[in-house]
Amino acid sequence: MTGTHTMLRMLTGADSEEVRPLCWSFLYFFCLLCGYYILRPVRDEMAIEGGVQHLPWMMTATFLTLLVATPLFGYVSARVARDRLLLAVYAFFASHLVGFFLLMSGHVAPQWIARAFFVWLSVFNLFVVSVFWSFMADIFRPEQGARLFSIIAAGGSTGAMVGPLVTTGLSYLVPVPALMLVSAGLLGACWFCIRALDRWSKQHVRHPFERTGDAIGGSMWAGMRLAVSSPYLLGICAYLFFLTTTATFLYLEQTRLVGEQFGSAQARTRLFAVVDLAVNVMTFLMQLFMTGPMISRFGFASALILLPAVSILGFAVIGLMPVLLTKADVKTLWNSTALDPFVAPQVTLNAVRFETKTERESQTRR
Repeated sequence: MTGTHTMLRMLTGADSEEVRPLCWSFLYFFCLLCGYYILRPVRDEMAIEGGVQHLPWMMTATFLTLLVATPLFGYVSARVARDRLLLAVYAFFASHLVGFFLLMSGHVAPQWIARAFFVWLSVFNLFVVSVFWSFMADIFRPEQGARLFSIIAAGGSTGAMVGPLVTTGLSYLVPVPALMLVSAGLLGACWFCIRALDRWSKQHVRHPFERTGDAIGGSMWAGMRLAVSSPYLLGICAYLFFLTTTATFLYLEQTRLVGEQFGSAQARTRLFAVVDLAVNVMTFLMQLFMTGPMISRFGFASALILLPAVSILGFAVIGLMPVLLTKADVKTLWNSTALDPFVAPQVTLNAVRFETKTERESQTRR
């Protein structure tokens, strides 16, 4: 055990006391994104099952649901202890997955259930991943985050590659609704990781402003005020708005194309899983070998400016050659910067969260 501990310290650069929470955080993010990427091909299939012509309305329903759910979640998170809130969130969503399994297996109103699942998973993804990074920002200090968050993010990248493989393999063995139970099991594993990390954080309180058991705090209005007052956050919001809008056009066209060419729900689910796997593997390789050197050489701003320029070229190619492979290549460009029509808002939420925490710590120390 000591040899493994020492090897992990050497590989990750973590201090002795950080190895255990780092491993739990890695496993937590792995299970979370693996569970999500098991369900994401199902969501894309549900978009076709619910009617491609209704997809814009399903996206509108997602937006309206978030308008209601976000302030409600902010209200609860400001008043409920962190550990209780996180455990309740994952138990809440896991119970929904069991419910969707029963409804889909019983073929109850399949088109309406498909539309409801599409909206539900989009909301699920936004909340559980944002809550994850809020939890990480709470239990790790900024200097620890600078060293450890890239390792933790690698757990998510690994889960994002394993999830589509699980979906592809299981789709040959079990019906699509059974994937709900697999993902619910992974959320259960997240539950155990949260308990372990919360115990560790309570044992390692180092500064007076670090209080355990408190509510996560904050609200939608506080986040909006902070974003409006910060040119940095306003720039992120505008960048994500325009890039997400174009990514949504890409998603709509991809869904229409798959719906026209494949008639079986299992075949479409497997195809979406294979596309996700290809995109995630290419994204991982780009982040590993291209993104870092590009930012180091040209700067972060230059790399971000290059992304829309290359995206324009990708859309031009799609216009001339509208095939699925081309769409997968363009999707990789967005994912290489963690942008997706259903994921992008997390970037802004995490930036607001971390900037708020850093500012609060600075004021407390003064």
